[in-house]
Amino acid sequence: MKKMMQKLRSRAGESISEVLIAMLVSALGLAMLAGVISTSVRIINNSKTTMKTFIQNENALEQRESSEDDGLLTVSVDGAQIKLTEDSDDQITVSYTNRSIGRKTVVSYR
Repeated sequence: MKKMMQKLRSRAGESISEVLIAMLVSALGLAMLAGVISTSVRIINNSKTTMKTFIQNENALEQRESSEDDGLLTVSVDGAQIKLTEDSDDQITVSYTNRSIGRKTVVSYR
């Protein structure tokens, strides 16, 4: 406590090396913050594009009707593809393929 009070009362300033190190630390912190913000914006934009494509495909899939012959329905919108397959074991398989997220398959039973 005594040293801190002496420092506060002293009229001496900080050394040039202390000032330069403080500026370096501040600059590195700001550069990392800018990198995090730009990465976040890129991830958000990719997510919006993927969700928009998925929702468009889902809407197109709901608007079409499956043919009774093969039990298979395929919809393609903006480079993505959804396949709906109905098996004889009351099993429904939905496969979603897109460049950005790859291939996802969901199997459900009635």
